[in-house]
Amino acid sequence: MELVTVAQWIYSQLTGRQDLMSLVNGRIFHEVAPLGTQYPVIVFQHQSGADVNGTGCERIMVRSTWLVRVIGKPSLVSLKPVADLIDDCLHKGSGKTQSGEIFGCLREAPFMMVEPDGDEKFIHLGGLYRIFVR
Repeated sequence: MELVTVAQWIYSQLTGRQDLMSLVNGRIFHEVAPLGTQYPVIVFQHQSGADVNGTGCERIMVRSTWLVRVIGKPSLVSLKPVADLIDDCLHKGSGKTQSGEIFGCLREAPFMMVEPDGDEKFIHLGGLYRIFVR
């Protein structure tokens, strides 16, 4: 399944950067961070996808969009270095995993939101990445 390949690739790209790992103390998660995890964290999730088919319905590859973001507090400014490193790891990237090949990755849109939780605000900062996989 192509989505497993993408998840493996994103995780390896992010965990392969020691400067990024040190900023989040290794807290990089697929889909959701475990309850009680300290912030900041990086979370990546599949958003949408589509098969790219050739003649005769032969699947050539999959276009998949993923949200990759840092979540934390207290400010956008404090999270910006992490978001910049995420982009550096993924944008224009490619490579192979045990289960498939990433032909390319590009950021399609920046992402930012604020999530209130009682008296606290959690900031999400990152991007939507289009990833081409086979």
